[in-house]
Amino acid sequence: GGEDYELLATLPDPGAVEEARSELREGFGVSLTDIGAIIEGGLLAVDEDAAEGPLIEEGTMDGWDHFR
Repeated sequence: GGEDYELLATLPDPGAVEEARSELREGFGVSLTDIGAIIEGGLLAVDEDAAEGPLIEEGTMDGWDHFR
């Protein structure tokens, strides 16, 4: 008990994001936070200072270990 969960979704375009944001706010009183975009060219992380770097190091994509 007491756990908080958040859902992660991928939406097709900015218009769909705005529509979902509006529907979630009006229908359920919850917010939708835009955390990034899917782009061509592989995995890339961008921090709050707009510095870019690899999201994962080459050869380390073994999946998520839920029991760490």
